[in-house]
Amino acid sequence: MKEVSQGDITSRLVFCCADALTVEKAAREGLRPREHTLAAFERFEEAQVACPDRLIVIDAYTTEAAGHDWHEYAPPVSLCNVAPYRPPVLMVAAGGFVTRRGEAGTEVLLIFRRGMWDVPKGKAKKKESVRQCALREVQEELGVDGVHLGQPLGTTVYGYDMYNRQGQLTHVIKTTHWFQMTTSEEEFRPQLEEGITDVAWFAWEDALRLTGFEVFRRHMARIRHLVT
Repeated sequence: MKEVSQGDITSRLVFCCADALTVEKAAREGLRPREHTLAAFERFEEAQVACPDRLIVIDAYTTEAAGHDWHEYAPPVSLCNVAPYRPPVLMVAAGGFVTRRGEAGTEVLLIFRRGMWDVPKGKAKKKESVRQCALREVQEELGVDGVHLGQPLGTTVYGYDMYNRQGQLTHVIKTTHWFQMTTSEEEFRPQLEEGITDVAWFAWEDALRLTGFEVFRRHMARIRHLVT
């Protein structure tokens, strides 16, 4: 297992050697390492030499967040960078669940961006703490100043592919730090330059259903008892 650190986060990656059939099945159904007795390596360089064309990379953090031990089962969401492997680019972000008490219980603010409801968040700047980042990003995306920072609500970790400024395909591992927040503001000005076109209050259970990204829905289910 390789630990890659940047800023406040550490990504734990496991490199496994597998045949083409296992790679295909893993991407579709998940992977059971002990069942397949895969060769595992701590260093990418060693794995690349042993299996240059049939490498599976397991994001152990994502596996654990889904409630699994990677030794027993790696769900498809935790499989990243199937060969050819690309070294991960680590990204730190922060955001907030802005809540209030409504007639039917806890309500939370969601933003509408690129065709789906999302939770306000954004990438941290250099030398910016995750608390500073969370407050700045939420205020910018909601278009208000009166947001108050509360207790930390854990992190989400997930990977995705994107093209960098040089046009190269990279694999990003993004860790987002979450905080509970409150506001007395009643009018919001969505950050149009970030593709945000609406801001609205939803009952917590409705927000959990409407949020467009599964990783955030899972996290909302885990922290429900802290905010409701």
